[in-house]
Amino acid sequence: MKKLVFLFLVLSALGATAQPKMDFRDGSLTELLKIAQAEDKPLLFMGYADWCEHCKMMKTEVFTDPKVIEFYNKNFVCGWQDMESAAGMAIRKKYNIRAFPVFLFFDKSGELLYVANGEIKADNFIKEGQNALNPKMQLPYLKSQFEADVTNAENCLAYVGALRKANLDTDAVSQKYLSNLNEDQLVSNMNWKIIANGVRDVNSREFQYVLKKQPEFAAVSSAKRVERKILNMVQEWLTPAVESGDTATYFKKRPPVERIAMRQTDSLLFTFDLKIMEITKNWKGYVRYASAGASKNAWNNAAKLKEMAKIYMNEIRQPEALNDAIDWAKRSLELNNAYDVHIIIARLYFFKGDRQMAKEWAEKAKTMAQNLKFDTKQADDILNELR
Repeated sequence: MKKLVFLFLVLSALGATAQPKMDFRDGSLTELLKIAQAEDKPLLFMGYADWCEHCKMMKTEVFTDPKVIEFYNKNFVCGWQDMESAAGMAIRKKYNIRAFPVFLFFDKSGELLYVANGEIKADNFIKEGQNALNPKMQLPYLKSQFEADVTNAENCLAYVGALRKANLDTDAVSQKYLSNLNEDQLVSNMNWKIIANGVRDVNSREFQYVLKKQPEFAAVSSAKRVERKILNMVQEWLTPAVESGDTATYFKKRPPVERIAMRQTDSLLFTFDLKIMEITKNWKGYVRYASAGASKNAWNNAAKLKEMAKIYMNEIRQPEALNDAIDWAKRSLELNNAYDVHIIIARLYFFKGDRQMAKEWAEKAKTMAQNLKFDTKQADDILNELR
């Protein structure tokens, strides 16, 4: 009898601690699709990276939610893969994946139906799954509706919106619709939405017309939306080349951005110029662009001026260039009296060979650190080097 009671208690304890969980399978996309075919279900495929905090949040908070577990285990085969593995890199390239986590929904034959991105709360994650199951929100349906009549603006916008959410090419679809319109017909609320969501080519007729007719497009949307579209276009146009350090592509794409000649786009271009020079460690180029554009594009930006001065401190030794960096750092101090900028200035004077000014700024930095109860080590190191 005692043995039976003991066995009952053990089984009860095991039952109480066994919690349902999302049935994620490891494996390649091909292997997971075979499982989906065998189980006659669509596939939810999560792309993640081990370092991605948003991915960790989804795994620990969302995938443990009972409602999420019930919905996805019932309706999908679920699988995942590290996007930094060899197989993951191939998937990233095929589906133009730029950020994690990404959720690709496939039918059992392997056709992409729907895409969701980023950190998503439990209720919204269920809604995304419901959207993926809704035929009228799936990419193949939206494509068929658009191709049945490429002059239909509503169908075009719906398809472009889904493609944009999936981070897939929108230019081909938007151009197929917009090419049927003359320039005057482009200015309407619906056509603006298609341009704003679908046009990504800076050299396109439509984007150039937006630049030419900004007040007219602002009248059917708003000046802020038009400005945001222009800035987003520049960022989307140049960012991939900058991040990959592809200088050939960058300088091929740069001229049409320079011709826009807006204060905001000039400032973006200045930032991109410096970034690609930094990524490729072209310090001569960095000095050239920094000295040419600092007063126009960074003079009232304390953080940017400090960043530039710090790069000069670490990488540049030409006396004239160091003078520029000292001016930028002093201007940064005028805008924001930060301790670390005092250290940068002291170092810049040190590398310039002006030991007296290096000492003065190191002492200022030490006094400031003491007043703020900061560690004085950086200032002390400079003063010790000057002895």
